[in-house]
Amino acid sequence: MLPRFMLSLSLLLSTTMLFADVVAKKIMVISGIPGSGKSTVIGELKKRGVQALYLSYGTEMKKLAPTSMDRDSLRKDTAEHQHARANQAAHNIRKALADSSYELAIVDTHTLILGADGKYVEGLSNSVVAILQPKIVVFLKPESKEIHARREKDTSRRRDIQTIEEIEKHQQDCIAFLNNKFPGKAFVIANNDGGALAAAGEVFKLIPVQHFSKL
Repeated sequence: MLPRFMLSLSLLLSTTMLFADVVAKKIMVISGIPGSGKSTVIGELKKRGVQALYLSYGTEMKKLAPTSMDRDSLRKDTAEHQHARANQAAHNIRKALADSSYELAIVDTHTLILGADGKYVEGLSNSVVAILQPKIVVFLKPESKEIHARREKDTSRRRDIQTIEEIEKHQQDCIAFLNNKFPGKAFVIANNDGGALAAAGEVFKLIPVQHFSKL
């Protein structure tokens, strides 16, 4: 069996060669911590007629995990397992875009994932970024007290248990991480309660006009 670093290198090289002829196809990442309203804003982009392949990183990683694990369990798995699935999911997302008729993919993902040990796991690690090559990265930032309230109301998911202060630190850490990794390409957009339309409008401005519906 090849050493893990050789397998990772092999994956990166194969991805680079496979998608060398589709570099014109772009990826926009929409990120935010759990409860930031990513799905709602993405839904508004669809209503506005943004022509894109819409993909959820969590869904793609779920396909690679044991059937006994739900999406909330995935975020608490070991960092090693999360990184392995994340790299393969990035490869699959790039392939899905290459095989589609779309020129743009909008990918919903997390920036820094709070692991079971309380430490961060990078959702946008160097290897994932090398495969996805996102052109624009958006971070949706509601008021931390609103995220706290949203999580308490949402009984359908097993959300992270964090105080308002811990949520704020998590958000600020994500913003610092993105600004360092994507200088000039990371945009922080407010998404407070009742503001999904406005947030979607700000994201809309970042999307090249050729991806708008002609209807």
